[in-house]
Amino acid sequence: MFKKIFLLCVVGVGFVPFVTYGAVVHCADTYVFPETEIVKENIYICSKDNLSLLGAVDGDVIGGTFHTFLINGTTTKDILGFGQDVIINGIVGDDMRIVGATVTLNGSVKGDAVIAGSRIVLHASSTINKDLIIAGGDVEILGEVTGRSRIYATDVFIDGVLGSDVVINARSIILGQHAVVNGSLKYTAPKEVEVTSGAQILGAVEFTEADSNPATNKNFSAVSVAVLFVLLFVSGLFAKIFFGNLAVSLIEETTNIPAWKFTLGFLLFVFIPIIALVSIMTLVGSLIGIAVGFLYVVGLIVSVILSPIIVGSLLYKWIAKTPEYNVDIKTVLVGALSITVISLIPIVGIVFGGVIVLLLFGTITYMAFEALREVR
Repeated sequence: MFKKIFLLCVVGVGFVPFVTYGAVVHCADTYVFPETEIVKENIYICSKDNLSLLGAVDGDVIGGTFHTFLINGTTTKDILGFGQDVIINGIVGDDMRIVGATVTLNGSVKGDAVIAGSRIVLHASSTINKDLIIAGGDVEILGEVTGRSRIYATDVFIDGVLGSDVVINARSIILGQHAVVNGSLKYTAPKEVEVTSGAQILGAVEFTEADSNPATNKNFSAVSVAVLFVLLFVSGLFAKIFFGNLAVSLIEETTNIPAWKFTLGFLLFVFIPIIALVSIMTLVGSLIGIAVGFLYVVGLIVSVILSPIIVGSLLYKWIAKTPEYNVDIKTVLVGALSITVISLIPIVGIVFGGVIVLLLFGTITYMAFEALREVR
């Protein structure tokens, strides 16, 4: 439990610099930030397809897509990025936080780097001037890291230069012939690290044997907690951008007779799959059943995505004693952290998450029917 909370706090604090107040927002099906363009403020960019940042930004960059996110430009401050494939060829002036199925770093990061992904490659041309935190599957580090490195992964291959102390939790660890660890190496794995001839470890080495089954290794559950927080934060951020003022209306409606909204959400959660299944079994109602099932799944997904905003706004209003509900990056951060911390508590975490999702599911359905009734 302590390791989970510690890793969550490290990642969570890492996202604090993104609590900003003003920015330029660009969202499109496919978006390209031109190479000749220069923006002297924070920028939010998003797209359904490919996303390219080619120009220069004098400020923070928050961007994401469900396809390829290419970063060839330069930023003077931080980058928070999300994508299926994230490729960083440019220069990040301060800290970098990236989540992707595959993450490739060819450029340089002047500050800290936090990276989560299924496959992560830091090529020989890459440099990170401060600390590195990685949560991933297959990890290759061929470049240079000046600060400390903490790596939570399945398989780790290092053939670059790590300038300070290194902590690794993995199934297998290999140091290539060009690998240099200019500090201590503390690692947890089922077997000892494989050190290729030519590799150098200049500090002390501490090995802790771990269970060979990742499912029973507590370190992997710590990684899952960090990934959960990142996903909640990123999804909440996109919900904030796409839903905007509608989110405030949703919060107000959620707090209006919440017991009724939760009951509605629970009944819909139980009975809609039954109705959809029965409809699909009949020839006439098959299309209706498929449509109802599709809307059911979409509604639940939207409820999960909006949960950080709702929880964060409610908590922020209560803590800061503000007269109105706020929907901004601060509240998304508070909501993502709160949900993730509560999820660590056995049973309570599951119950809390279920209540929030069903409450939102009921509220969204109620608002949709009210909107349709007004149109009629």
